[in-house]
Amino acid sequence: AAGAESACDTAEAAADDARAALFVAVHEDLVAIERGDAQRAEDILSSAEAELKQLGEGRSQLFGLVLGGRGVLAASVGNNVEAERYLAQALPIMRRHRKDDPAKFAETATNLATLLVSRGAFDGAKPHYLESIEALDGAGVEDSITLANALNGLAYAQYQGGDYGEAEKNLKRAVAIYTSIE
Repeated sequence: AAGAESACDTAEAAADDARAALFVAVHEDLVAIERGDAQRAEDILSSAEAELKQLGEGRSQLFGLVLGGRGVLAASVGNNVEAERYLAQALPIMRRHRKDDPAKFAETATNLATLLVSRGAFDGAKPHYLESIEALDGAGVEDSITLANALNGLAYAQYQGGDYGEAEKNLKRAVAIYTSIE
């Protein structure tokens, strides 16, 4: 029985190591996207996605990050339809892990909302912006660029819908955050 426990512990440790390596890879993917190296980012995401599926973690937070990374990558090369599809797949996964990492959830929700705004779907974007703001406010985050972006995007969507008072309130809060970050 002790040998079986040891083998189980070893397998679990190996899976933990694989998850940690994948987390590093996903971070490297975001760096590659920022540097404009779309092919490197795609290679990293494809490898991470295959390994996560092999580990049976198709619904894990890390898989949500991979899908979100695919969305950001697609948007960075102008493929907003594909970006929206990936972010829409990532959001429910990240929502399940919202309490564990409200910042990553909010980033995914804000990215999806911003894509919706870019195609004029203002009413569709508002709930995602609100969810992002709620998650960050609930976590006590006051000086996040994601929070400022969500407030700014929400203000724009509200303005487009004729809700000028709420738009002004949210824009003022966004500007205050942007100013405090710089």
